[in-house]
Amino acid sequence: MLALASIGLQDGPLGVEGSKVRWDRQDLADFESHSIAELAVRYDLLVIDHPGLGSAVAAGALRPLDELVSAEELGTWSDRYVGAALDSYFLNGHQGPVPIDAATQVSAFRPDLMDPPHLTWPEIADAAHNIRSCIPTKAPHVLLTFLGIAAAAEPGFLSNNDELVSSDTGELAFVLLSELFKAMPRELHDLDPIGVLEAMSLGDSAFCPLLYGYVNYSRPDDGRARVLFSDAPRWPPGLTPGSVLGGTGLSISGYSTHLPAALDHLRQISSERAQLDVVPRVGGQPSTLNAWLNPQVDECWGNFYSATLTTQLAAWRRPRYDGWIRLQNEASVFLFDALVQNAQPDATVAELNRRYRLSRHALE
Repeated sequence: MLALASIGLQDGPLGVEGSKVRWDRQDLADFESHSIAELAVRYDLLVIDHPGLGSAVAAGALRPLDELVSAEELGTWSDRYVGAALDSYFLNGHQGPVPIDAATQVSAFRPDLMDPPHLTWPEIADAAHNIRSCIPTKAPHVLLTFLGIAAAAEPGFLSNNDELVSSDTGELAFVLLSELFKAMPRELHDLDPIGVLEAMSLGDSAFCPLLYGYVNYSRPDDGRARVLFSDAPRWPPGLTPGSVLGGTGLSISGYSTHLPAALDHLRQISSERAQLDVVPRVGGQPSTLNAWLNPQVDECWGNFYSATLTTQLAAWRRPRYDGWIRLQNEASVFLFDALVQNAQPDATVAELNRRYRLSRHALE
């Protein structure tokens, strides 16, 4: 975003006449939990992820894109993005943000320590005691890892008002998650995906079966080891990879008084030139399908895009109701405690679904 803001001040196809954007950063934890409603009062442009869309819409924090551009222009965008990147920001009949980048959970491995993994989840559970491996266990990623495993065990599973995941699928996922947790070194507990990738690039961990990919780790830098990525595991062979959709979107605040300029910046980030050139050049993961299929972009970043595209296209989308973000964090803390205590799978999944049910019905 900083690179695009800089280009926006210059003449050329990505310039935004008479507009200057100052971006403030927030860390990954704040990104998952900071109040979008509060930020919308202070900023014209907001970077959010799709699970926070429900609470943002309920608070009136975002300006629907379809109120600012024609149906014809929106129609030209419908096939531009990879997988469900654009659809994940469509809620209650309105298009909210436009995708800046596309991401989902994939596998990460050290090519100097192991061959590219092509393992099913049951095989990974068996191998976890022989390969130094780890998974993200910092909230909200315990829950997201659990859901990624569930999405492999039951591809395309649907949550309803009473169950986040079925008992059978949930218990299967929790048993496997427990096996991975038991085999993981204690010093690697309580890490988010970036923390895991840092540990892999600086230490001797060889494999993470499921975490959000960050393409910039596929280039060695400053003495760090290279970390490469591959499709998320399947269960059993022949089914689709199990993964939970990530990525971010750029939205206009519902309070913005600079709508034309803000809209120009949305068009800027959505342009093919920005997605094919600027975003990959600064280590971002583009959101358009053409960029993911571009061989030059792929080769430059260790074949990240061709190695994970199947997973990106199949990724499971999280619920987006008002209250999900809070549940996501609280349920992750609960699951982590259940792993530490070696809790029973049936009781754990029942309690998880009870908390989910209360979260969904709290606003009724």
